Amino acid sequence: MTEDTVQRPNRRRGDSQEPEAPRARKSFLSRKTDEKLQKDGVPSVDEVGQEPEPANSEKDENRGGTWGSTGYCAGDSEAHRDVRYSIPSFGSQTLTVFKVQMKLYYKSSSAIAMMVMAIMIPVIVTIVPDEYLATLVSQCSDANAYLGSMLALLPLLMGLFVSILCGPPISQEFKDRTAYMNMSLPMSRSSFYLGKYLAGFVLCIGVFMLAYAMALLATGLEYSSVSSGLVLRSIAASVVALFAFSCTAFCLSAVNRTPSTMIPFLLMTILLPFVFLLVGVRYDIDELFMLPVFLPDLALLVMGSPFMGSVNGFFAMMGVNFVDVGEYDAMLVIGIVWGTVFLLLGLLKTIRREM
Repeated sequence: MTEDTVQRPNRRRGDSQEPEAPRARKSFLSRKTDEKLQKDGVPSVDEVGQEPEPANSEKDENRGGTWGSTGYCAGDSEAHRDVRYSIPSFGSQTLTVFKVQMKLYYKSSSAIAMMVMAIMIPVIVTIVPDEYLATLVSQCSDANAYLGSMLALLPLLMGLFVSILCGPPISQEFKDRTAYMNMSLPMSRSSFYLGKYLAGFVLCIGVFMLAYAMALLATGLEYSSVSSGLVLRSIAASVVALFAFSCTAFCLSAVNRTPSTMIPFLLMTILLPFVFLLVGVRYDIDELFMLPVFLPDLALLVMGSPFMGSVNGFFAMMGVNFVDVGEYDAMLVIGIVWGTVFLLLGLLKTIRREM
């Protein structure tokens, strides 16, 4: 063999140098996965079988928090580890629905109109000619009767206002399909129903207490004092009447598929009083005159008012009065029982209503 002869590498001696096979190009997702594994100290797929790098104790100590190697470690309050998450209680859910419904009422023009009508009572009295006021004073025996006369339209307005505020809420929610969005939240149907009812009931009480205050102010222009005991008895009868009327309206709202304000008004103010009067007189059933539809008349009769804007007041102008003031306590109890029964019926209907 000459010097110019090229010696070929012997593969058996291991001195052969074969070209490396080209590596497959990694995808973007694979590169990101490898970077994350390297960040967490886990060897990637390409590094399996290689000698691991020595652990960095300082780096491991800095990885105590959520920011990795930055050295930041969140405390319990910052990481919300000491916060307990749970579904709101029944009372909290009811209060939330109550607040939302009250905001809706404040945006309603009907609620504002009711408050304006209550405030207008003393204004109307001041602009009425003196000869008409003298006639009214002559027909009233004392200051309390005059106060009751200022509220003569209480039975009519009570049925109207309660129907406007408490008639549409539940059925309107189902008609607009907003009730189904509320039902999907962590909220019970009982809280949904009772929260809306309490909002309507509280607003009704506020409107009529404002009417009483304005009537007292108007009475003070003609008389020096009134009997506080009779006024409180009249207010108690009005509150129970509002309870019975509002529970009935909400029950009808839960039953009806479409919202209606006229059905509760016609039922509680005209239809039921007229039917009870006819049946009671025809069959001599005096107990029918103790039902809650006559509670607004009782609130005026307690103060000795000769005027009542109701079906019973129409017959009273002809000299026939069917409501007995002596049954005051019994009528209040019946009104509370009536309202409770209808409130539970409406609640049961709302709970069982199909989605």
